[in-house]
Amino acid sequence: MAGIALSSAAEMLGVTPRYARELLKQGKLTSAGHGEIDPQSLDAFRQQRLPAGRPITPSNTAALAELLRGGAPQIPPRSLARLRNKIRNAGPWDLALDLLTSPDKELARMAEFIVNPESFLEARRAQAQLKELQHEWIRRNPARQGESLPLALVGLKTSAQVAKLIKYSTVPDERRRLALDHIADLLSTKQEFVQALIAEPARTGSAESDAILAAGISWVAREKKIAVPVWVTITALPELLWAELMPVAGLRSSEWIPEFRQANIFAEPAHFARA
Repeated sequence: MAGIALSSAAEMLGVTPRYARELLKQGKLTSAGHGEIDPQSLDAFRQQRLPAGRPITPSNTAALAELLRGGAPQIPPRSLARLRNKIRNAGPWDLALDLLTSPDKELARMAEFIVNPESFLEARRAQAQLKELQHEWIRRNPARQGESLPLALVGLKTSAQVAKLIKYSTVPDERRRLALDHIADLLSTKQEFVQALIAEPARTGSAESDAILAAGISWVAREKKIAVPVWVTITALPELLWAELMPVAGLRSSEWIPEFRQANIFAEPAHFARA
């Protein structure tokens, strides 16, 4: 299993890289070599961080939420200073768990947005953390067992966010994988969320990545029976893409996804199936 860069592991834990190195020295995280962290040890440590002790008071939880929204809660100065210090020093994971101590559904929903999936390299890893928040909400609020937090939209990236990740990726295979994963996520997402996830223009600066995203989003829109966003324009690549992955001579043109064929990409639905 591939390791995770220390800086990325620190982001996922909501701590500084320096503190992540300290966790590595203490044996709380395991090295995967080459300055990377073993993903299994990261997941195990994150699970251990779920607090079992007494939660903060509902009034302080509400005050914490107000501070995070930019407000000025009317609480004692000492409590206010303590909460401001928490916001300054705690990671997003810890702040989210504090908000989940409240039975207020709005605060529990806000906790999801504090764990920002854009700060993670993997959408599926962000989904896993959000599911942990879901389990913690149920554990702390057993009387509301039937309710669920709106995880579906928060756990996925918009096309614009995916384009941002692609733009800063220097490895062609990684850029392609991010684009394919996003299309696979859109295909598996409820129709009512897809429109929001593809609304922002996705420009990566890479002709190949832009072509994949544009063709993929057009295809997903057709599959979900929604309008193709106005920003999507399919530009044909100068050379064939993915021809080396497929026995092109043996394929009928009807097996190629039309939107990808327009972009000069030989693609079929199997390309977008999860491994």
